[in-house]
Amino acid sequence: MKLRIIAGELKNRTLVLSKSAAHFRPTKEIVREAIASSLSMKVRDASVVDLCAGSGAMGFELLSRGAARVHFVENNKRRCEKIQQYAELFKVDNRCNVIHGDVRSFLKNSVDLYDIIYFDPPYLDTSLTQYVPKLFSIASKDGIVLFEHGKVKRTEAKDYSEQETAWQRVEKKFGDTLVDIYTQKDNLKP
Repeated sequence: MKLRIIAGELKNRTLVLSKSAAHFRPTKEIVREAIASSLSMKVRDASVVDLCAGSGAMGFELLSRGAARVHFVENNKRRCEKIQQYAELFKVDNRCNVIHGDVRSFLKNSVDLYDIIYFDPPYLDTSLTQYVPKLFSIASKDGIVLFEHGKVKRTEAKDYSEQETAWQRVEKKFGDTLVDIYTQKDNLKP
């Protein structure tokens, strides 16, 4: 499988996934394009974290469009190695930090604040939805949190903005893929 970077300085570069990577679900190109385009005003010089990074396609798309740096967090060591290889191949490794670990340990140890937080856990692992409200604590003052999930998780993917009154949620639908976009109520919608 090949994943194409859609726009920016890395436009048309591809990430090639091996057959052994076929068991995980990378974010579809149409979703990456729509999300990255909707973030165009926020992505320039942004600090980004791509949680459950998988192939790293979303993080690379945001780097390509002008993000200052991206932290890729992935619990699969081989995927981390591939992300690092592509960062070096694309000559953006000075703007990347690949972190081998899970979401829980990352949140526990994170000292940085991020302008864009993209959380794309495996759709079938409903236990990871509990980390959505915790992501608000690592968002910068004008930060945005994006949570990608499938339709089947709607009951588990609550509107956490009700619990965190400083945040509001907008849901975007892309076929079977949903992306909850959380912004702070004082900021404009994406």
